[in-house]
Amino acid sequence: MWKITVFLYLFYALVLECSGQSVSSCVIPTVNPGFEQPVIGVNTWTDRLDSEVPGWRTTEEDHMIEFWKDGFNGVFAYEGSQFVELNANAASTLYQDFSTPSPVVFHVHFAHRGRDGTDVCQVYAGPPGGVTTTIIQASDSNIEWGVYNVTYTVPPGQTTTRFSFEALSSAGGNPAIGNFLDDIQIISDNGIIGPNPITVCGLSGVANTSAGGVGHWIPSSSNPGTTIVNQTPNDPKNITTISGFPALGTYTYIWQTGYCTSTLTVSVVSPPPAPAGIISNSPVTLGNTLTLSPASLSNVSAYHWTGPNHWSSTAVSPTIPNVTLANGGYYSLVTTSSNGCDSPPARTLVVIYNGHFNESLCAGDTLKLSTAVSATTYQWSGPNGFTSALQQPVIPNATAAMSGAYTMTATSGISTTTIELTDVSVYDAPIVTGLSSNSPLCEKSLLAITTTSVTGASYEWEGPGGFVQNTIVPEVVRADADTSMKGTYTVTITSSQGCASAPATITVDIINGLEEPLVSANLPVCVGDPLNLSTSVSGTAYEYAWTGPNGYSSDQQNPVLYPSNLSMSGVYNLTITVPGLHCQYPPAGVAVNVRPYPSVDAGGNLTIAQHDVKQIMATAYGDYLKYKWEPSTYLDNDSVLNPIVVHPKMNIKYRLTVTNMYGNVPGCSSYSEMTVYVPLTIPNIFSPNGDGIEDTWVIEGIKNYPNCVVQLFNRWGDLLFYSTGYGIPWDGTYQGQNVPVGTYYYVVDLKNGGAFLGGYVTVLR
Repeated sequence: MWKITVFLYLFYALVLECSGQSVSSCVIPTVNPGFEQPVIGVNTWTDRLDSEVPGWRTTEEDHMIEFWKDGFNGVFAYEGSQFVELNANAASTLYQDFSTPSPVVFHVHFAHRGRDGTDVCQVYAGPPGGVTTTIIQASDSNIEWGVYNVTYTVPPGQTTTRFSFEALSSAGGNPAIGNFLDDIQIISDNGIIGPNPITVCGLSGVANTSAGGVGHWIPSSSNPGTTIVNQTPNDPKNITTISGFPALGTYTYIWQTGYCTSTLTVSVVSPPPAPAGIISNSPVTLGNTLTLSPASLSNVSAYHWTGPNHWSSTAVSPTIPNVTLANGGYYSLVTTSSNGCDSPPARTLVVIYNGHFNESLCAGDTLKLSTAVSATTYQWSGPNGFTSALQQPVIPNATAAMSGAYTMTATSGISTTTIELTDVSVYDAPIVTGLSSNSPLCEKSLLAITTTSVTGASYEWEGPGGFVQNTIVPEVVRADADTSMKGTYTVTITSSQGCASAPATITVDIINGLEEPLVSANLPVCVGDPLNLSTSVSGTAYEYAWTGPNGYSSDQQNPVLYPSNLSMSGVYNLTITVPGLHCQYPPAGVAVNVRPYPSVDAGGNLTIAQHDVKQIMATAYGDYLKYKWEPSTYLDNDSVLNPIVVHPKMNIKYRLTVTNMYGNVPGCSSYSEMTVYVPLTIPNIFSPNGDGIEDTWVIEGIKNYPNCVVQLFNRWGDLLFYSTGYGIPWDGTYQGQNVPVGTYYYVVDLKNGGAFLGGYVTVLR
């Protein structure tokens, strides 16, 4: 395979036009980059001496370079109307050298294509005759051009730099054909490549630019003051920031390299003030159109609006139709003046009304705030310092003080903010006042119940027999009243906001003139006791008229006659009337018999030995008497006038109650008391010999004296027995030994205030 090398060299700089801006003389461009010179014939190829080719030279002995015309043999140029072919029949070199007195960066751009298939070439650079560096290898088919962009940095001390294009291989291995090249741009710009001139808005502004090559900045001595110039170290673009402007005016900076100098002009001007404000139709209801406009401005060349959800506009007065919740938030306006400076932003808050959350509720209800907006954070605020970070906060037991506007700010990320405004009205429930009726009233009359009127309210009435009335007037009127309408009526007032009062009740009495009232007395009534008359009909609206024996009369509802006597027996009648209603209850009566107390005498006290019986001789006088002795102990019958006491064991007091009976109804009772005494029986002999007969000294009746003291002595006066109470009789022993047969002496103190009892007792065996 033949290897053919083409060298390109540039001996002078040109002034190029790039993107419509003049590029300074600091630009080192490529000469004849598209091989448009010399011009060859149409639809052909030809070899030309390198001396005829601007910028390009070859070391081939015949000094020929092969040119192709655009479209020849079906191959079209990448740029312009001509291109070249690298491969030739003999080895040759084509060169072009760039003068590089100081380090510089070259940007290499070229187009490559195969001829009969895939061809490969390489690009390298370095000093002529010295060590070179391969920049890139290009491999492309014959279907389309491949485009390449690379850079090469000239090292220090390399005062001449050569760029070479070398064919490495060609399709089919024929060294005579292959490797088309076109649009070779090898350029180095050592001037100012960033913005120039620059306008800086305000003293705090910053000028940003960049420059090519290796150099430094020199501020002009005529500048309004000293500034800060920061050049990024080791940056091939020499990114530079200029700040710290002390005054308004024009500043000049010289960029100086080993190739040339360039001038940067910075104009520091006053920035425009922030817009005076933003006018909007906020708050805007969902679905309506949001309109925005600036306050009065002058010297404005452009408007820059921004808002929630990345909205932006350059219109003077933009509109947003059919707003949603996502359109709520802060909107900003920045204006650009004729000198290109942007103003500080003006901001306004746009609130989107969400009608779904406009609600009314009643005091005591639970206020539930909610939003359908999906966000990262939520912040609610409202009356009385209310705040919440919940999406759906709940406030129990709402009061009227909680009425007002609740604002919700929902934020997603750092820029999307939605604001909703919910108007909440908490209404107090009405209070039922002035509830009254014309009760009591008689049958066939007009029943009227009223309460104080509440503006805009409705009234729900309920009453006896399933009565229900819903009305907007605060009264109930029922004609031809009857007793089925009497009872409790309930009214609930509902305000125009839907808040219901606590129910209030009133009792209505409808009098039936044919109904006889219930009257009663405290029967039985005994002579001297109170006679109580009463009726079940009560109330201050009634008039009472009692009549009875001996011309008795009373206007009290429940009169009392005291003390009673036999002459008060008879029928007591009551008439009840309702003043002004012309109706009354029919007279009702109660029969009263004042009974005498029976006479009773239980008889005198009796003394009965334990082994005796004796009849109590009581007396009683009256009609239909019933007898009752209490207690019934030792009595043969407790329901007769003169029972028999049988073998009493101890003293006992009896009460005799005598009641006069009227059929099965007891009447008046009297009582009398008497006492049965059981005397002491102190034996003077007993035989404690263990035969079970009189083995102890038993004193009958001693149990009636539980505090008594019993003492026994021998004939010498020695104490043999002592007992307080006589619960355990003496068994004829002393200190556990039988006493001798003989006579012993006793002293008994009954502790009843009487004299001591004394005597002797004989012990037999």
